[in-house]
Amino acid sequence: MVTGRGGHDMRPAADPSGNARVSLVPKDPGPAPVEAWVAPAAPAELTELGQSIWHIVWDWGQRAFDPVSDVYVITRYCQAHEMAHSARAQLGTNFITLGSTGQERVNPLFSVVKEANAEMAKCEAVLGLNPEARARLGIAAMEADSKFDEFMKKKNRKD
Repeated sequence: MVTGRGGHDMRPAADPSGNARVSLVPKDPGPAPVEAWVAPAAPAELTELGQSIWHIVWDWGQRAFDPVSDVYVITRYCQAHEMAHSARAQLGTNFITLGSTGQERVNPLFSVVKEANAEMAKCEAVLGLNPEARARLGIAAMEADSKFDEFMKKKNRKD
């Protein structure tokens, strides 16, 4: 025990400065540690192209997407990209093919590309991956091109 003025016993201070009440004031823990954000692992059935798109989409959306529920729509989006890419590669410039009786008809792969593009557009709308969808969802348009926009520009130049 510490003896104060007049010989009265005092408790030792909780604080080196002598303020006994300091210990009652909660300390500010400071900013919460920032955890590195990691995208969920890409499904094994995706090709290299699909896995690349998977990582681009998750990197763009980061914490905006739910790793439990959004996995399914992002997987569909990646699969639609794979399907369109594969069909375009097989289609080449052969838009017309011969039917079973020898008549000319539109190559069925052209329909595959159209269906895959339609699926991609639906997924883009749900995920906010185009300017119109972001505006509808209330997501501010980004000033700089995102990784996803850069990827799409490069991809469209190749196709």
